[in-house]
Amino acid sequence: MKLKNLRNCLLICLAAMSPMFGSVIYDNGGWDGSSAIAYGPDYFLAISDSFTVSANVNVTGINFVTLMQPGDSISSTGWSITSLADSGTSYGSDADATSVNTLICASPCALEGYDEDSNSISGLDVSLAPGTYYLNLFDPVSSDAADWALSNGASAAFGNLGDGVFSLENFVETGSDSEAFQILGSSSTPEPGTILLAGLGAGFLALLTKFRRNQEIRRTAGKA
Repeated sequence: MKLKNLRNCLLICLAAMSPMFGSVIYDNGGWDGSSAIAYGPDYFLAISDSFTVSANVNVTGINFVTLMQPGDSISSTGWSITSLADSGTSYGSDADATSVNTLICASPCALEGYDEDSNSISGLDVSLAPGTYYLNLFDPVSSDAADWALSNGASAAFGNLGDGVFSLENFVETGSDSEAFQILGSSSTPEPGTILLAGLGAGFLALLTKFRRNQEIRRTAGKA
């Protein structure tokens, strides 16, 4: 392989090791409809689910699942990320975020008579340190009722019945009764292996540059 081609390959590899925006940094399961069930119509007006990150991250998007009347979908929903269930410190929020919808399953699905949709919200810019946080979803906008789909994942989940009080959801099915969702983003703290690999790549690239410079000096000296 020519030195120029090898250098280009190294540059491409180093670029590929940069954090990828939109990668999954927390997955509570079921967001693609694989294990989702749902509460009955309008059971909770708002939900609050915990998620944990182990490194400094920048949240750029959210995926979640809803059960809808056939042919219906949500156009937007409110969201926030907080330190406690729908309370505490707020790290970011939007009361009317645009949602992009994809039909997972046409009726009958997890709840007979309903379509199942995956929903995505993008364009977030929320910086979080390692720790546990809560994703809050509320006020979905649609032609008819929208139900939050469940995955019974690892998240601790809370719901608001409309009385303004968030109570722990743990009485409909076994498990946590937490919702089907994903948190998307990128880690701002590279893995140790990634740092080492990047350092080796950069060092090798420097050696290649030095080698080419020495070759050029020899060629110049030979012509003199």
